[in-house]
Amino acid sequence: GGAAALSALVGILPVSCSMSSGPLMAQELPKPGQGDWPRFGHDLHNTRFNDKEKSIGPENVDKLKVKWQFDTSDNWPPVTTPAVVGDTVFFGAGGFQYAVDNATGKMKWRTETGIAGEWLAEGKNQAIRSSSNYYNGRVYYGTGFCDVVCVDAATGKQIWKTNLENDKLLNSSIFYSPIVYKGRVIVGYSSGMAQIVCLDSDTGAIRWRFRVAQDVPPEYRTGGGSLWTSGAIDEDMNVVFNATGS
Repeated sequence: GGAAALSALVGILPVSCSMSSGPLMAQELPKPGQGDWPRFGHDLHNTRFNDKEKSIGPENVDKLKVKWQFDTSDNWPPVTTPAVVGDTVFFGAGGFQYAVDNATGKMKWRTETGIAGEWLAEGKNQAIRSSSNYYNGRVYYGTGFCDVVCVDAATGKQIWKTNLENDKLLNSSIFYSPIVYKGRVIVGYSSGMAQIVCLDSDTGAIRWRFRVAQDVPPEYRTGGGSLWTSGAIDEDMNVVFNATGS
């Protein structure tokens, strides 16, 4: 009840998956399957549809039942889209990023990222609000501190972390779910002076930045244009599309 119900990620997958016995090692990365959902929106186009998923359909969706419930370590509710790859669910909530066995709800690993802002006191900075992107054995996500983080998908060990904005007056935070594409990570953030940023997927080095409110002089340190969701990639044109806020 109460906090436990709010802070739960519920598994309703009807497929049987392999179980992990003990800590994951590097060779125990999840094995991709047809039912995977590796990032927000499922694919680079953000179609929010997996045409290879054959287990759930109109004929059986009403028969789904709760299989397990996972309570977060700090009682913060998950507000992100979980990434599902093979037998593993990746998601963040509050001050932690988690990997959970999707057959049992048993935690495989968690990594602490911290919380920017008190619970409910600073709604925009409630720690991890960015959905995970699984790609090639790594998980990428953003934090309420405006950090982009890359961790090993098998162990949760941090590979790199890059801060995009540390000026507290700008109230910056990442809601945007990263896009990993051709060795690059595209991320946007909410801020008094929001930007879209491209990083190297292997090192976290910043390749370029694009300030959204181009018509406001940068010395004003304002302009908004916050990015609240994730972008989409047109592979043929090599273009990233983003929706921005006020």
